[in-house]
Amino acid sequence: DEELDDLTLSKYRRDRNGLIWDEGVETNPGGPAIGFCGFAVGFDAQMRQVYGLFPVLIATTLSAVFIVLSIMLKSAFVPLRLALTLFLPLLAVYGLAVLVYQDGILNWLSASTSSIGGFYWYIPILITSMVCGLALDYDVFLISRIIEHRENGYDIRASIVKASCETGGTISAAGIIMTLAFGGMLLSNQSTMDVSGWLLATAVLLDTFVVNTILVPALMSLGDNIAWWPRKVPMNNLVTLEDSEFVGEKEFLHSSHANDGDTASSDELEAS
Repeated sequence: DEELDDLTLSKYRRDRNGLIWDEGVETNPGGPAIGFCGFAVGFDAQMRQVYGLFPVLIATTLSAVFIVLSIMLKSAFVPLRLALTLFLPLLAVYGLAVLVYQDGILNWLSASTSSIGGFYWYIPILITSMVCGLALDYDVFLISRIIEHRENGYDIRASIVKASCETGGTISAAGIIMTLAFGGMLLSNQSTMDVSGWLLATAVLLDTFVVNTILVPALMSLGDNIAWWPRKVPMNNLVTLEDSEFVGEKEFLHSSHANDGDTASSDELEAS
């Protein structure tokens, strides 16, 4: 056992008898080759192989997303912007999961959020693709409405405000429903279910209330000239936030508040 601890296993091959052989450093110079068999060795080889292909999965998924969105939205900038709004939530989601299930910052809360020293190796493989799909769902919904208003003659800020007001309620309601659905997995007594539920629920919350509420509008408002290239959008005689459509709504809200205050004051005078 002490000699085997010093062996370096870099690559594996399986022979016809089911033995796992090391193809890295020569393990026993001048003597017979040493093989390892059993569930643990095969499991380790499988994990290494899957994680070796994981970058290919990410690259293929992102490439397909960029191509489809570029064709659908007729824009080269929007898919590039999407990379940032996908990667940041992923970093935040897995960072929070490490704090909870590895560092144990929520051990006081419940058994479902107690530290387990890490999480199962295949969970990132499954969850990453699901998080990308959930993020794309809400993102495309918001961006398509922004493009619609931009083509109808609104400037970029007015398009973002109008689209956010029209889609905000639907996106928020859908995000809350999905969070409750995924949060139900935290009621399980299986650690893999708990971690998966935590990752999916936090991903939906971040995407709903941070990414689509703050990050996407901020990035889209940075440059109107490059945001839609090569799509052609109106550039002259645009509707802005200072036009009557938006100013009228502001005046209506102010007058409503003023009327409410006057009504309350008159009611108080009558009562006195």
